[in-house]
Parts: sequence; structure tokens; C-alpha cells
Amino acid sequence: MIQFKKIVNKYFQIFKISFAQEFAYKVNFIMWRVRNVIQVLIAYYLWSTVFADPTISVFGYDRAKILTYIFGMILIRALVFSARSVDVPQEISEGSLSNYLVRPMNYFKFWFTRDASSKALNFAFSIVEFGILALIFTPPIFFQTNPLYLLAFLFSDNRKAKICQSSNFKIAPQGQIQDTKFSFLLKK
Repeated sequence: MIQFKKIVNKYFQIFKISFAQEFAYKVNFIMWRVRNVIQVLIAYYLWSTVFADPTISVFGYDRAKILTYIFGMILIRALVFSARSVDVPQEISEGSLSNYLVRPMNYFKFWFTRDASSKALNFAFSIVEFGILALIFTPPIFFQTNPLYLLAFLFSDNRKAKICQSSNFKIAPQGQIQDTKFSFLLKK
């Protein structure tokens, strides 16, 4: 039991440090959030223009369903696309990976914890953004009542997040190695 508490405490400390590191580059973080809001606003105004006539239906979706999707995209993007494990290829190419391998922790759990802290921070800010934009625009929100669709959504969203994270460890390092292998072609 004591061993379990030590392990949990170790990764909780990594979570706290990673959470604090997100604020190290404040302008970068703010611009990330502004970019996400701008993307949502562009999609919102585009679909609001398409659905200017309330009787129109596009591909079987009405205005409420599309705008629910647009506003739900704020929350989903925070969970799926915010990942710190994209830094793994850089660590491999710089050779700093060995620094992590000699530490008394699991490398994958370390990056999982960093990803979790980034997702928690971005999700918290996206909830605030969602609330502010919902208050400003007061979009019609569609609530899905079919439990089968809700279950399918939760499964697909969970799969997207796992695929995104695993691709950061599997695909990106190979691309980084390929870049360094043929970098001599770019030198003069």
C-alpha cells in the first residue's frame, strides 16, 4: 500500500509540474486559446449563414444540430488535440531520451501524466470559453436522447484520443528519424 502511494504521489507531482509548465509561455498558451476560439467563430458564422433560413436542412441536419456540433467541438478538441507527447520526437533526435530512461519512472506513464495535465488544463479553459460563447450567441442546443448514439459518441471520442496519443509515440518518432537520416541532402 505504501508503494502504491509513492507511485501515485510521484505521478501527481509530475502532473502538477506539467500543469505549471503550461503557463511558462503565457503568450503561447493565450494564442492557442485564441486560435481555438477563432476556429469556432469561423465555423459558427459559416453555418449560421448556411442556416439563415430556419426551414433549411443540410445532409439531414438542422441549425440546432450543427451549432451543437460546433460548440461541442470546443470541448472535444481540448481532449483530443492537446497533447504534450508531441515533444517525444524532439527528445529522440536531441538524445535527451536517455535522461528519462535512467530515472525511476515509466517513460510512457510519464508522458501519459503530462498529456493528462495538458488535457485537464485545456478542458477547463474550454469549458469557460464554451460558457462565454454560449452566453454571447445563445445558440439552439440539441440534446441527444438516444442512448445508443451517446454510447457510440463516447466510444469514438475515446478511440480518437487513444489513436492521437499512440500516433505521437509510433508515427512521429519515425518521421523525426527520417528527417535526420536525410538531413545531409539539405546541407551545403
